[in-house]
Amino acid sequence: MEDFKSIQFKKFQSIKLKKKLYLGIEILRMFLSFLIVVIHFFNIKFATTKLLRFPFNAIDYYIPTFFIISFYFNYKTFSSRNINKIKERFLRMLIPYYIWPTIFFIRYHCFNYLNGIIENDKLKNLYYQYLIGDGFHGVFWFLFNLILISLLITIIIFLFKKNYLLIMIIIGIIIYAFEFFGYNSQFFSNYNHPILHSIMKLSSSFIYSISGFSLGFFNILDYFNKFKIKVILIFLFSFYLILGRQNIWLIKFNIIKKDFISIGLFLIFALFPFDKIKYNFIIFIIKQITSYTGGVYYLHPEIYSIFKYNLNPIKNRKLSGCIVNYLFCYLICFFGSKAFKNSKLKYLFI
Repeated sequence: MEDFKSIQFKKFQSIKLKKKLYLGIEILRMFLSFLIVVIHFFNIKFATTKLLRFPFNAIDYYIPTFFIISFYFNYKTFSSRNINKIKERFLRMLIPYYIWPTIFFIRYHCFNYLNGIIENDKLKNLYYQYLIGDGFHGVFWFLFNLILISLLITIIIFLFKKNYLLIMIIIGIIIYAFEFFGYNSQFFSNYNHPILHSIMKLSSSFIYSISGFSLGFFNILDYFNKFKIKVILIFLFSFYLILGRQNIWLIKFNIIKKDFISIGLFLIFALFPFDKIKYNFIIFIIKQITSYTGGVYYLHPEIYSIFKYNLNPIKNRKLSGCIVNYLFCYLICFFGSKAFKNSKLKYLFI
């Protein structure tokens, strides 16, 4: 009986640990999602303090961190070669990628029609939106990159069952060389938006994705959990050395810098000892307020478009307007996810 209790206790501790890890990452996701809203819709003229200027100074690390998070926690989905799980992964991305822009397109052009506004390029914009994630709703470039890179990784895993990570790393090194020597910029120099905004970013997005995938391959969080405080302190000190001074030599290694800082953010939040929180109510509250970050990302430009003439904080692009925007998105996602909890449409909100 004692052995059985001991086993159950260890299982409980293991579950608790996993919840703690996910809790830290969810806090990071929420924090970054709000900063993205700030970057898009906060007027920098109101950034009168270092704290308010922080979102603009740290902008380079938001999206790389999301790629690392995504591919770390989906490593097992890909490496398992489980067709059903992989299909579910793609559905989770494809549903918001196509449905939200379709809804936004209908709303926007119905509004224009009622106000006597005629646009000749509307179908062309919809075509670009579906094709590369940026025709009239630019934030979906991220999902376009995520879908294409996920497809590439899936193909590599099925083709190279034993050496898939090595193949990905080799591809990553080649891509980095193209970035380092400026070939990527030269190749896209004759293109305009939205090509530059979406397709040009695939190379750097792939590097960040492989970083997350590689960390998942080595199960790095379980390994670092043994000495998590040391890891956190090492990365914080590294941040000071890299970000606290103007290191000219780092300019040439900008992608590596972004990758390293983003990995550090991921590890710091994942390893932070949230298991020290003993009150389930506090854990529950944190989980609730950090939910629906995907839906917030999809919706926040549309919320701004709808209320920019009616709500002064949003109209004036103040910080309070960004908070209101985030709250509107959160509420839509909260009720939407509840309404469609038994449907694939729940992926529109989570």
